[in-house]
Amino acid sequence: MEMEDLPRPKPERTPAPAAVAESRPGAALSTAELAECTCPDFCERDHANE
Repeated sequence: MEMEDLPRPKPERTPAPAAVAESRPGAALSTAELAECTCPDFCERDHANE
């Protein structure tokens, strides 16, 4: 079986910063969680509601 015949795993979604903060009560958001999206393509994150 060729490698290209195998199904690709779906990429894991990164939770929005608000969801991360709610799951860690009293925790501060990291720089990565607050950074602007620099995705070159379509991004699934809802930046307007983070």
